[in-house]
Amino acid sequence: MSSDTDLKSIVNWLSEIEFKAKKEQLEEELSNKQKSTIKESLEVDSVKQQGQSINSEAENEEMRLSNILQKRKLKMKKHKLKKLRKRNRALRKRLGK
Repeated sequence: MSSDTDLKSIVNWLSEIEFKAKKEQLEEELSNKQKSTIKESLEVDSVKQQGQSINSEAENEEMRLSNILQKRKLKMKKHKLKKLRKRNRALRKRLGK
């Protein structure tokens, strides 16, 4: 029994050492990843700032075009409704109302 107990205590002791080593390794990897993500985010921010002026010009152009399209769509909608009202008015007039 004593050899069995000694063996279990040795296995537990070794597993604790392995656990601590693995934990330290994971913590180190995590800290390295955090450092690299911070660097990457800073690089991404600087690239975004450089490209922001280009994007704002493109957005302004897109907005202007979309406004033109919206105006045209509204104009056509009004035109269709006006044409429909005119047709209905003529039909009612023919039917005697």
